[in-house]
Amino acid sequence: MHLEVIEDLPDVDVVINPIGGGSGASSAVVVYKSINPSIKVVAFRPRARRVFTYRLRRVG
Repeated sequence: MHLEVIEDLPDVDVVINPIGGGSGASSAVVVYKSINPSIKVVAFRPRARRVFTYRLRRVG
């Protein structure tokens, strides 16, 4: 997914990436920074994640 963003938007300056467990955000930074060191990766934690985590705990 991260490479597709760079391919579709080669001049992108900032990428906004959601944080879940952390591995997706980590790989985003590695991919984007290795291709363009000046790119900024902004991470956020969506509120909906709390509902998802709660449901996983109830099922699991």
